[in-house]
Amino acid sequence: MKKSFAEKIREDFKPVSLEEKEVPGKARAKAFPGARLIPLKDIRPDPSQPRKKFNQEKLDELAQSVKSQGIIEPITVRFIENDACYQIVTGERRFRAAQTAKLTEVPCIVKELNDQEALTFQIIENLQREELSPVDEAVALKKLLGSGLTQSDISKLIGKSQPYVSQSIKILDLPESILKEAQESGVSKEHLLQLSKAENPEALWQDIKQTGKTAKEVKQQVTKNKTSKDNSKLWTWKPEDKAFTITIKFKKKEYGKEDLVRALKMLLTQVAQMDLFDERQRKR
Repeated sequence: MKKSFAEKIREDFKPVSLEEKEVPGKARAKAFPGARLIPLKDIRPDPSQPRKKFNQEKLDELAQSVKSQGIIEPITVRFIENDACYQIVTGERRFRAAQTAKLTEVPCIVKELNDQEALTFQIIENLQREELSPVDEAVALKKLLGSGLTQSDISKLIGKSQPYVSQSIKILDLPESILKEAQESGVSKEHLLQLSKAENPEALWQDIKQTGKTAKEVKQQVTKNKTSKDNSKLWTWKPEDKAFTITIKFKKKEYGKEDLVRALKMLLTQVAQMDLFDERQRKR
């Protein structure tokens, strides 16, 4: 039976067993079964890599580890024939750390991948390591969606639910200014999800920055505002004995006395034309 694209990707995306040995170079590296040593000068980062931000302090720490212990997990690359070089699929942090540690070559696993498969590999790795920011994740998922895959396909590929995918992408509906500041501030994904549901995300974003509201508090505010907005369209009346309730819901956000009177007149006209003794009406 022919394997699906999702099955192929998931089968390929397995950890590699490690086997240490000394290799030539300015610093010690490690070689692995199925991997080969490739000069750093022949490797290039992928400009389409979903992850855009790298913590310099953590990179320096990794470089120190690489300098003393070598690379403990191979970098995954693909050969780009037009550029005559290897492009990183996963492992850009290790590549940068190897540069800082002044290694001359690093162990790599070379895979034959098209653009869609490479992007999927990158997303899976970053999601598993929880290293993608909410905005970077949303951009990456939208790229996959634009490559011909459905939200259902993507959810199977990354091992997440379809609502997870759709909600993640919805973050990109926010104004560009908020997305940019969110990247820099490191605000949580839940904050952004609630902002995407808000009627006035810009005002709410300013409120979050000034007050430091938690995601739970933001959710409560969005829910409260939505309830208040819905209620503002309703006109409700009860007699003193509370024997019944009349509720009229207007489609527009605001209504006045004239709107209410017109609605009540229409209701009375409709009632006058009805047979109130009709069995069906009395049962409603």
